[in-house]
Amino acid sequence: MRPAPITALLASLAAPAAAQDAPPNLLPTRDVAVTYRVTEASEPPTETRMAWSVRTDRLRVDPPGGTEWMLLDRAAGTAAVVTESSRTVATIPASAAARMSRLVPEGATFARRGPARVADTPCTEWTMTVPQGTSTVCLTEDGVLLRSLDGTGDEAFRMEAVRVLYDPPADLFAVPPGYRAAR
Repeated sequence: MRPAPITALLASLAAPAAAQDAPPNLLPTRDVAVTYRVTEASEPPTETRMAWSVRTDRLRVDPPGGTEWMLLDRAAGTAAVVTESSRTVATIPASAAARMSRLVPEGATFARRGPARVADTPCTEWTMTVPQGTSTVCLTEDGVLLRSLDGTGDEAFRMEAVRVLYDPPADLFAVPPGYRAAR
């Protein structure tokens, strides 16, 4: 699992709004699974799936490759990487899990750009500014990130939803029975 794209994916999701003009919801308000096409620098596009459980405050990230996935439990302040082939779970240190739970630095500001449509779903585009730079994000009224664009040219990172599924199965947000701790 390459850390840069996962970090960028998580950083695109939410921020405490400092501006009065901000999206109504910065996190999903209902359970959802989104498949994204991710393009980074000059690399070929990949697909990543992210799923939110609002009830349990858990985020699941399935990066490209399909051999590992990450489960972030924001309520408990924990995170783990699950490896399917070995049926193991590696716990991520609490300090790293806490950093991932923050998602975006405080002080993010937003400026409304206008309506858009991604994956046949309406959203509003926003310019989001944080100390590290500016991004363009497209969020639904219920807080689902449908598109994020950071940087320009060869340094651009683009993530765009290709499929949105509301109310995904609850078992997506739990480690399967019988998996053991990684050594």
